[in-house]
Amino acid sequence: LEDPAGGRQGEQAVDWDYRKSEPDVQVGDTLSFAVEVSDRYPEPLGPHVVRSETRRITFLSREQYLAQIEKQKDRLLSRVQSIYRQQRSAHKVVRTLEPTAGGYAQACQLEAIRQEMVREQLKGIAAQLRVLLDDLAANDVSDVAEGESLEALRMALIGIAEKPIAQAAGRLREQSGAAASEQAAGPQTAASAVNKAARDLGALVMLRGI
Repeated sequence: LEDPAGGRQGEQAVDWDYRKSEPDVQVGDTLSFAVEVSDRYPEPLGPHVVRSETRRITFLSREQYLAQIEKQKDRLLSRVQSIYRQQRSAHKVVRTLEPTAGGYAQACQLEAIRQEMVREQLKGIAAQLRVLLDDLAANDVSDVAEGESLEALRMALIGIAEKPIAQAAGRLREQSGAAASEQAAGPQTAASAVNKAARDLGALVMLRGI
């Protein structure tokens, strides 16, 4: 490769087409590769050589590849199922919070934090679905029904995270602040938002059985 920065530090893209160096690769084969670079440090101490970790590519048939994508989707739905159960438990807690009880403000603040954590978890799962979609596109199979299913799931998770979950967290914080001035109306609206999120997540979890 040519020096990308005239002897200074810089980056260089590696455009390697395995089909040219390994033309006989077949479905079922695994190809291992690494990148090694060296500098121009003079002898006897140079040049310095650095080698990357070895990466592996396994060549699958279209059917095998889509089966792997489906497995990864199912693992992500398993995480959604766990979050759904958390939301059901959170709803039971939030709906029983009593504004006149001691520690109400702290309890609302704690539940708000938990809802924000759930929100970040859902956004994280959505980001992993985006990675799967990008992988489908890179392998030129982005037009299959699997891609549409992944995108629908991704958008649903983002919608739940940014609407009922965000609303629940916001309303719980409002209750925590209102409790300090003894003006808390109660957790009903927050409990409703938590319950809405749980129901929506439950509908997605049912996809595991379809």
